[in-house]
Amino acid sequence: MSIKIRRYVSMGILPVLIALPLSGCGQGTSNKVAIVATYKGGTVTQTEMDNYINVLSLVNPQVNASTNTAKTQIVQQYIAIDRILANKATQAGFKASSATIQNETSQFKNQVIQQSYNNSTQSFNQKVQSLKLTGSDVSKTISNELAVEQYAASLIPKSDLNTYYKQHLSSFTLTTQHGILVKSKAQAEKIYTMLQANHSASNWDKLAKEYSQDPGSKNNGGLYTNQPASNWVPQYAKAVTTQPIGKVGQPFDTTYGWFVVEVLARTVEPLSTVTSQVKNQMLSDASSKYAFTNLVNQAEKQADIKVTLPSSGS
Repeated sequence: MSIKIRRYVSMGILPVLIALPLSGCGQGTSNKVAIVATYKGGTVTQTEMDNYINVLSLVNPQVNASTNTAKTQIVQQYIAIDRILANKATQAGFKASSATIQNETSQFKNQVIQQSYNNSTQSFNQKVQSLKLTGSDVSKTISNELAVEQYAASLIPKSDLNTYYKQHLSSFTLTTQHGILVKSKAQAEKIYTMLQANHSASNWDKLAKEYSQDPGSKNNGGLYTNQPASNWVPQYAKAVTTQPIGKVGQPFDTTYGWFVVEVLARTVEPLSTVTSQVKNQMLSDASSKYAFTNLVNQAEKQADIKVTLPSSGS
């Protein structure tokens, strides 16, 4: 699952999943339909908004849509993403395959159950029933989101893609290294001296078990294999991307303590193999002009959205 709970959560657009399709859901048979929002090209009914909020509540039981301010934000972003951007994606020919939708839906459901329902499928199913939702709601959600995701990525020019890749090489540089974390500079220098004399794998293993404060690697010779350099704090990332391979580097300080590191291998993944990853990072990066939040904000402004909700409590 590439970007979950789906991309938009990590971007902070809403504290829950967005891009949930409401078209065709709960339209009702009444001749009089309450309209809660209008925009260039369409309207959103009270029934559609209520259904949308129910789906948000399924994904995140803590969601608070009790105020008109919250509801207004939800409706605005629903219109921007699920109506306007989804329509543009469809017109541009972006559509996920049935197999992809099925796989993404399954993974998404499992993640929601784990994160929001304490791994209880029964609790999840009970919530679905209480909200009067169906299993197709989530699968439609994923289908719509994947199409919007593909559309947003298609808007990034190759020249800007290449520039961003070069500026963020640490995200696409895989390194394998031994590392020992200790509390003091003096202790780090002592370990550095011992490893200078013997930096065999067996000695790394011995010293890591004896001294390292890193629970993730101390019982494995301090070894991390094929990890993106961007995973680490800046000082560690700099060390693993600049130190000569096969030599024990000078001790360096970080927010976690002092490290001694030996880089065993380093590979920069070519742009041709990480194009999708670079695009995903650009869409998630708030500092990028192609950040998905910017696309949503632009769609909202161009849509001339007018939300007319009844007074709270009415």
